[in-house]
Amino acid sequence: MSKKNKDTIGATAAGVASNVRGGGETEQLLTEKELQLELAAKQRDEYLQLAQRLKADYENLKKRADALAPKVREDTLVSVIETLLPVFDNLLLAKNGITDASIAKGIDLILKQFHDTLTTLGIKQVSAQGVPFDFNYHDCIQKVKDASVASGTVVNVLRQGYVLGVGDSERVIRHASVVIAE
Repeated sequence: MSKKNKDTIGATAAGVASNVRGGGETEQLLTEKELQLELAAKQRDEYLQLAQRLKADYENLKKRADALAPKVREDTLVSVIETLLPVFDNLLLAKNGITDASIAKGIDLILKQFHDTLTTLGIKQVSAQGVPFDFNYHDCIQKVKDASVASGTVVNVLRQGYVLGVGDSERVIRHASVVIAE
C-alpha cells in the first residue's frame, strides 16, 4: 500500500472517530449497541455449543441403544424360552404316559409346533445321545458302566439342552442333563 493511501485511510478513520467522539450521545448509544451485540454474540455461541453438545450426546446415545438392542432382544428371548422349556418337558413326559392314540396325536402336534417355533427363533437342541461329553453343552447327572461305548460318551439324555445361535455367537440356554459311560 502506498504512503498516500495509508495517509488517506488514517485521515478517514480519524475523522470518523472524531465524529463519534464529538457526539457524546451518539458515542454512548454506539457503545451500548456494541455491548448488546457482543452479549448477543456470546449467548449465540453458548447456545450453539449447547446445541452441538446435545446433538453429539443424542447421537452417542442412539449408537449405544442401537448396539444394545440385539443383546436386549436375545436376553429377553432366552428368558422367555427358559420359562417355557419346563412346559415342553412336561408335555414330553405326558406324551410318554398316554395310551389314548388321539390324545397322543394332539400332544405330538403341540410338541411339533413348539419345536418349529424354537427353530424359527434360532434355537436348536444340543446334540447329546451317543456323542462325547462336552461340559459346554452337557451337565453330567450320572456315570454308568457301559462297555459297548467309549468312556465319556453320553449314553442317556435325561433332559434335552438348547442353544441359541450358531458358531462363535452360540449361547447355551439350558445344558442337556445326561448320563455318561465310565
